[in-house]
Amino acid sequence: MSDFPPGYFFIRNVESNLVLDVRASGTAPGANVLLYTRTGNPNQLWTYDSGFLINKNSGLALEVQGYENGGDITPGTILVQGMKRDRPKNINQLWAYNYMYLMPYDPKVVIAAQGDNLTAGTLAVVDRAVDFPNNIRQQWAFESP
Repeated sequence: MSDFPPGYFFIRNVESNLVLDVRASGTAPGANVLLYTRTGNPNQLWTYDSGFLINKNSGLALEVQGYENGGDITPGTILVQGMKRDRPKNINQLWAYNYMYLMPYDPKVVIAAQGDNLTAGTLAVVDRAVDFPNNIRQQWAFESP
C-alpha cells in the first residue's frame, strides 16, 4: 500500500489530468463527485484522515453511495460525499491507495470515470479494476495545491 500525502491535495486521473471535484461546490451530503478540469477551488481539494478522504470545501467524506452496511459493491456505483460516520456504518467511506489505484473496502473495484468516459463533468464511480496494475485510465496521482 502507498501513503497518502499530508495536508490537502488534488486527486488527479493519470490519463486525463482531470481531478475529483464535488459538483457545483456542493456542501450537502449526497452531492455527486465528478471529474473536472483543475480550477484550484476548495471543492477539488481532499485530505486523508484515518482512512477517510475529506473534502476541504464541505468537510464531508468521499463515499460509495448506498453501501453503509458493506457487501459486494456493484460496479458503476457513483461516488458522493457524506457525513463522516463511525464503525460499522462507515465501511463505504474508507479508502486505500495501491499501485496508484484508489479502492474502497471491496478490492474488486477502484475509482474510475462513469462509462470509462474521461471528459470533464463525467461522474466518478467505482468500477472493476481492469488490467490491474497497468491501466492508467483508472490510476490516480496526488498533487499539491
